[in-house]
Amino acid sequence: MRDLGDLGDDEVFVEETFSGSLGNKALKAMEFDSCTFTGASMLEGRLFGAMFTECRFVDCDLSLADLTNTSFVSCTFERSKFVGVAWGKLGASGLGQPYFTECKLDLSSFQRATAERWVFERCSLTDVDFSQTKMMRTRFTDCDLTGARFADADLRDVNLKGSYGYGIDLASCRTKGLRLTPDDDALALLRQFGIQFD
Repeated sequence: MRDLGDLGDDEVFVEETFSGSLGNKALKAMEFDSCTFTGASMLEGRLFGAMFTECRFVDCDLSLADLTNTSFVSCTFERSKFVGVAWGKLGASGLGQPYFTECKLDLSSFQRATAERWVFERCSLTDVDFSQTKMMRTRFTDCDLTGARFADADLRDVNLKGSYGYGIDLASCRTKGLRLTPDDDALALLRQFGIQFD
């Protein structure tokens, strides 16, 4: 098992396991393929132009990390924290079909992020900004979206069934195929158009 604190710029790793803390290091142009990160802390880390392909993050903390031009392709994230992350700053590959389960992504911004088939299961996404996000065929299952904002977003074929607390600007979003649980949150969306239920 490698310690994150021992890494340098421009390194390539395949099928390795990492733990420990990145500390105040700024790393550039790192490549990780089929690697596992367990209990790793990249809190306030700076990873510029890093590429993570088919990696797994378990019990990690990337809160407030600067991920400018970084890409996560087919990665899984379990019980990890990403509080305050600006996902819209990711590189061209961005978030290619990520799978988040039991993660905390509160106060993050996905503004202008583009990806398809994202999966969020039992995640906390409170006060997250999804404005101008293209997220077709994304699934949110049993997620807390309290205060999350969807404005001018592409939500075609997005599934929000079982999730709650979201606010969608229906007038500005593309919503063909959007699936919702028929509950108070879904009915509240219609109030934007003056529709009332007694």
